[in-house]
Amino acid sequence: MAREWTAAMQDGRSGSVRDFVAVGDVEIKVIGADGQILDSEVPVRQILEQLVAKTGLPPFMLGLSWASTERMSKQQADLLTSELWSIRRCVEPILYRICRTWLRLEGYGCEPEIVWDDISTGSGGGSARGALSQTGGKNQKGNGGRSMKIQKQASVLTAGTPDAEQLEKINRQAKSPLKAEEVYVFSVRLCDDRPDRDHERCSTEALKALAPMFVGKTGIVDHAWSSEKQVARIFEAGVEYGDGCTFLKAWAYILRGEKTQEIIREIEAGIKKEVSVGCAMRRSICSICGADYGSCEHRKGESYGGQTCVAVLCEPEDAYEFSFVAVPAQKQAGVLKRLGGGGEMPAAELERLKKEAALGREYRKELEERFVRAAMLLELGLKEPVLREMAAALEAAQLKQAGCALEKKTAKLYPPQTQLSSVKETALKTDSAFLI
Repeated sequence: MAREWTAAMQDGRSGSVRDFVAVGDVEIKVIGADGQILDSEVPVRQILEQLVAKTGLPPFMLGLSWASTERMSKQQADLLTSELWSIRRCVEPILYRICRTWLRLEGYGCEPEIVWDDISTGSGGGSARGALSQTGGKNQKGNGGRSMKIQKQASVLTAGTPDAEQLEKINRQAKSPLKAEEVYVFSVRLCDDRPDRDHERCSTEALKALAPMFVGKTGIVDHAWSSEKQVARIFEAGVEYGDGCTFLKAWAYILRGEKTQEIIREIEAGIKKEVSVGCAMRRSICSICGADYGSCEHRKGESYGGQTCVAVLCEPEDAYEFSFVAVPAQKQAGVLKRLGGGGEMPAAELERLKKEAALGREYRKELEERFVRAAMLLELGLKEPVLREMAAALEAAQLKQAGCALEKKTAKLYPPQTQLSSVKETALKTDSAFLI
């Protein structure tokens, strides 16, 4: 029946008439004539999502309702991911060329590496809420733990009458046994491992080594090394943690009497509160490169790659004293590094020498960079670390002479060229014999 109906329809298109004979009841309908709409919602939505991912058009322009919490469909995510990787592959050669050119001009021989982040088209709401929940939990745990009393650095913490254990330690320092009512004890925070105003800090290991050194050391006023300025003595010291740092805490005692009654009253009233310490350190290390400070090009207080250079004091040799100071912000209120006798250099002369030293370091660094850059352009077959070691071993005059010689060679190999081409003029000279 289907074959006969098809043949009748084809004859009808050609203009001829053909009879169609069938047995029984036959019902003929045209698809869509009854107004029925086919189910095409899902395919159309996928097509619209692909258009949004490909063109970047807002979803509402295509009549697509897209909630902010709705995930991408797999087809859309795959299309977007492949498009992003295609863009990355297109720009990678350009980025490599730019980076290589910059490295060669700066005198570096290493190769650049481009590291792309993984493409994630999933919803980050769940992970964000999870991270927030974990952070909140940690904060609650930290707040619920043992509270740390925040005190000012290098200051008197607590004071009063000693207990039996403290009195026993005090009598180890005394020549004759003392009674509790005869002494006044107080605790002091000597120093910590945070950078001070001089851009120096003690390492945590140095604080631990300083603790036993301070036991038995005297407490004075204004770092005046005189017997008349002695007012207290440390009988216990240890390292503690609080206020986001590790600090050295000590306990000291004062012998009660008419001479010391005034300083005890000032401690109780909070007038004598700030203290600083005097000690000797064997080494100071650069916080940027880890080398001994002074042997590298980094300087305290200057920023390198967003990190401030700090001299880390380590390997303590001796602890001298702790002192009550009037104004901690002054120079005398810092951690003193006494390395021997002798007078101090005038401040103006010291500042002048610092500026000249800084200019000298900058000049030598420029000479080293010129030497390495010229050697890299000449392609001598030496790697960048070797060239930098050679530059560091040369004296300033030798470095300048070697750099100038290499730059002259570089100028001959890479002479400056004008932007206007002279091809036409060369062609005229070459073909001049054939001109009529």
